[in-house]
Amino acid sequence: MSIAPGAAGSRRLAALLLTLAFFALQLPDLFDYTRYHGDERFYTDAAIGMVQSGDWLTPRYPDGGLRVEKPLLGYLVLAGSYELLGISLASSRLPFLLAAALLVWATWRMGLRLLRDSDAALLAAAIVAACPDVLMLAARSTPDILLCLFLLLGLSGFASLLRGGEDEAGSSAALAWLGAGLAMATKGGLGVVLLGFVFALAALSRERSARLRRLLHPIFTPLGLLLGAAGFGLYGLAHGTPALERSMSDQVLGRSVGAVGDFLRHLLAYTAIAFEHLAPWVGLVALGSLRDRKGLREFARRESFLLRFSLGWLLLSLLLFSAGNLVRGRYLAPAYPLLALVLAGALVALARRGLASGLLHGLCVAALSVSAMAGLLLAAAGARIGSGLVVAGLAMLGVAAGGLLVTRRGSAPAALVALAVTALVAQSLGAAAIRSTFSRAPVLALAERLTTPELAGGRVAQLGESAHLASKLRVATGGRVRIDGFVRGLSEPDWGAYDAIVSDAPLPKSLVALGFRAERCGESGGDDWKLREIFELLEASDPAAVIARRTQPYWLAIREAGARP
Repeated sequence: MSIAPGAAGSRRLAALLLTLAFFALQLPDLFDYTRYHGDERFYTDAAIGMVQSGDWLTPRYPDGGLRVEKPLLGYLVLAGSYELLGISLASSRLPFLLAAALLVWATWRMGLRLLRDSDAALLAAAIVAACPDVLMLAARSTPDILLCLFLLLGLSGFASLLRGGEDEAGSSAALAWLGAGLAMATKGGLGVVLLGFVFALAALSRERSARLRRLLHPIFTPLGLLLGAAGFGLYGLAHGTPALERSMSDQVLGRSVGAVGDFLRHLLAYTAIAFEHLAPWVGLVALGSLRDRKGLREFARRESFLLRFSLGWLLLSLLLFSAGNLVRGRYLAPAYPLLALVLAGALVALARRGLASGLLHGLCVAALSVSAMAGLLLAAAGARIGSGLVVAGLAMLGVAAGGLLVTRRGSAPAALVALAVTALVAQSLGAAAIRSTFSRAPVLALAERLTTPELAGGRVAQLGESAHLASKLRVATGGRVRIDGFVRGLSEPDWGAYDAIVSDAPLPKSLVALGFRAERCGESGGDDWKLREIFELLEASDPAAVIARRTQPYWLAIREAGARP
């Protein structure tokens, strides 16, 4: 169904506002040390070393060992951000948040390209913006979200080439090959898998020769392959064949399961994860189809290529990752934009038909009403526990109320977009409010003490249950402090070699004899509260004191001037 030019323009504005809102809602996460994933340290540590050494082809671990298990581009993006903006948590995460916002916008553009429907494209972008995995990866200093963006660009371009459209052949080839090349240079294997996938589809089609020729371009094909090869090949040029082999082996070898039972368990787990992250939209399509099966069949016939392309990519991803020795939900994130297009296209097709439109409209009204009630309850609970919850609750209430207003004045497709935007706001602000209320991180307090003049040029040991804090402190101190991480029970610092010691438990009194003075410095605390404990907190006379009792203090020992042996 065609969209009037004025309506299409309003959808473009809505897509732009959605992209900006997504960016703004995740912006506070750039500064939040309580939101941290252990893999971030691999990239921040390496990028700090690259900037400080000036060697931009050699990512290293803090102990100086080569860190070439992943391609070079992710490290270069992070090191480039440090070079431009300085070393900080915000500059560590900003490039990846920008990539996530571009992923939302690129989904909108891909929807226009493949579905030729601005309503469906807008809904697909909103579904991606509200996807839990996309939100999780958006402000994390790892290349996963870059991979999602580059694969989406590549998939979009190759899909257009496979469908035809000679008027867009040049731009489609550029998207296809540059996207695939950047994906290979970012995280290796999936970029190669993408090429295998699209060439297999072309080879199995009726117009095999024409489609295979259409996939190749005299400029962008070699350029994309060169980009992909550079992600690994530069390691070989800088450090020889052993480094290249080590990098390639991480991508290809040594990570597969041996037993069929393990493969089947992983396959079931990954399928459940994909369903869980898209469950609201899958459920709406299923309920709508019960009312209007003919409408869904018509959509499937009209968009048969998109269905085969999207579900084929999902199936390949499920099989590929199920053969690995780990189950990581984020591995499926590159499949979600294509699935969002299928779900959005089906929902808009159903919503425009009288049979299912009323049902979908009513379900959106019910879901938005529940969201408004949840926001009101969260704000009421926040009045007892913390102001962050009040702000989040009122924001959820306001957005859900706005969505209800849209559902009264607009169409069922507009109601679906309003529901997705409400889900985006609820997840973003809800998670931020919970962390601000319950979580604590000692990083900033420790970094402030470690960067005082008395410790300038000193050497610091971090001792704890993990060595993650050492990486966070390297970022928080702008890379100005040398910090060695030690895991308690596995290793212990040579106390005499250090000027300061950070610990998540009281330090031994024997340090006094070595000239150290100890002080409490910062605290940690998680948001892993059970529902029963939340109710007890609401009934407490002093909720802030209850939260404070669940925190864990950190300790800092500083060597007195002139006390070094």
